[in-house]
Amino acid sequence: MKNTLPKKIVIIEDDPSISQMYKFKLDLEGYNVTLAHNSWEGLELIKKIKPDLVLLDVLMPYERGEDMLIKLRTTPYGKNLRVMMLTNTEYQDASPIITKLGVRNYIIKANTTPKQLVRLARKELNDKPEKSIART
Repeated sequence: MKNTLPKKIVIIEDDPSISQMYKFKLDLEGYNVTLAHNSWEGLELIKKIKPDLVLLDVLMPYERGEDMLIKLRTTPYGKNLRVMMLTNTEYQDASPIITKLGVRNYIIKANTTPKQLVRLARKELNDKPEKSIART
């Protein structure tokens, strides 16, 4: 029996235009997307809704994404949670801790369209493509 509940994604991004753009596209693809604007909101949201995937910005107010990721990995639920990093910093400038904490996708926002992000999220979640409501 196939699980018919939509997969849950949390986007933790301080730029509302970016988070809304990605949310809109992921919603159209059938995912249940919730937004947080900083690491504190993000950690609370993750505890509350237990997402299947987190899209985590690297540079945010209060706390950097990798610092939040360290905290997340110390929780029972967050230990193995799938996380994709969102940034405009080149990978070679990223903290090496990101890879050590199990992040496989490092997405440069300026170079990634919403359609590409959906493809990467689907791959991370091992989802087969559904019939899309809208194509870009």
